[in-house]
Amino acid sequence: MKKRYFFSKALLLLTFGVFYSQSSFSQVWTYQDTDLGGYNVPIVAVDENTIWSGNSEGFYIRSIDGGKTWPGDTIRGALGLDVISIAAIDRMTAYYLAVAIQGGDSRIYKTTDGGATWAEQYRFIIPGTYLNAIAFWDEQHGIAIGDPISGAFFMVRTTNGGLSWQAVPATHIPAPRPGEWAGIYGGGGPIIATIGDKHAWFGGAYGQASSDSIRVFRTNDQGLTWSVSSTPISMTGDFHGISSVVFADTLNGYVGGGNFGIQPQGSIMAKTTDGGKTWSAVPSFPSSEKFVYSMAYIPHSFPHLLVANVDGGGSYVSKNSGDSWAKISDDLLYGLSFANPITGWSGSENGMIGTFNGNLLTISSIDDFESGPSREIQLLQNYPNPFSQTTTIQFEVKRRSQVRVKVFDLTGKEIALLKEGMLGKGIHEVVWDAADMPNGAYFYRLEMGEASEARLLTVLR
Repeated sequence: MKKRYFFSKALLLLTFGVFYSQSSFSQVWTYQDTDLGGYNVPIVAVDENTIWSGNSEGFYIRSIDGGKTWPGDTIRGALGLDVISIAAIDRMTAYYLAVAIQGGDSRIYKTTDGGATWAEQYRFIIPGTYLNAIAFWDEQHGIAIGDPISGAFFMVRTTNGGLSWQAVPATHIPAPRPGEWAGIYGGGGPIIATIGDKHAWFGGAYGQASSDSIRVFRTNDQGLTWSVSSTPISMTGDFHGISSVVFADTLNGYVGGGNFGIQPQGSIMAKTTDGGKTWSAVPSFPSSEKFVYSMAYIPHSFPHLLVANVDGGGSYVSKNSGDSWAKISDDLLYGLSFANPITGWSGSENGMIGTFNGNLLTISSIDDFESGPSREIQLLQNYPNPFSQTTTIQFEVKRRSQVRVKVFDLTGKEIALLKEGMLGKGIHEVVWDAADMPNGAYFYRLEMGEASEARLLTVLR
């Protein structure tokens, strides 16, 4: 039997809405208890307000207020199964893949009412194996990938929102090598990625010692046919491969993995600029790390803005398409998803959810989050938000100081300087007139010396 789940189950936590503030946690993440049990929490952010997650015992949670609250419940019929992959469409619609970790039972569930009810759409029962991941291009078109059966990868597709699922002919997918699987599930990272309306990729792995290369499979016709390419991901140990696949567009993508607990002999991250036809190592990623649990590409960022969580604890950010990396947290984190540079979430130990505090465009290292001057300012959420023309931004300074309030687009380009000057202690406000700005998300930042805080706002007409 395959050993695919590496961490012992934790007891279910008891309360919602309690934020952790422990010395072992950096200020990069604020932690909140949920009723999720266990580890390896998959998490998907639809936007800055809507996040879906799930884990042990068929349990799902959903936040529609930016992570302030996380109501959820057990998916009916899924008790005893673990949620290992999520395809979230919007605030009401999501597909959950739940499996028996020992193998033999995999099920796809769909909700269209925010989790109030769930429909079991597909059940896959083959002793000793299961489906590994699910992904969708849109609400109607999706795919799920499983490990090999009788010498061929098992894959199913839907073109009608999951009402029916059809197996992809084995002859349309390159045959697996001896001991090869469809990725490693163990850190909550997505092992399959979809882009646009027809492109997808999934990573390979091995459940035994092998000298064969780690591969990435790709399709440009919604999974009807597949090609495969080798990567330089480390082949160390008897259990190694890809645990996370992210793509910025149809050409540029990244994979991470390695081997749990073993120092790699080679890279644990690779990138492509030609849609997955060829892959090169990312040598700038710290060689001291052993395994990439999960990766997240921040939408609409160029150069590509990436975050990665690693085995043993730690988060890294790259602001230049993987050319260099800075460590921003020592915390042990699993699944990872960002809506924009200042809004993201990650699964943590014992079912906790971490909410990101900061700005990926301006952070340079973990030191940027140390306590100190940042406590001397507080930036409040603008109102109204979203807004069509003008919005008010309030902020507090704790002592007389020189301050600046700026607005940026999501690429980091400064759009407006709203305030600059010496202000006394107290609460202040500025108004931004965005009448000439296009619809979309922006972030605004309060600066005082070396301290800064940022929040997101949305122009919507």
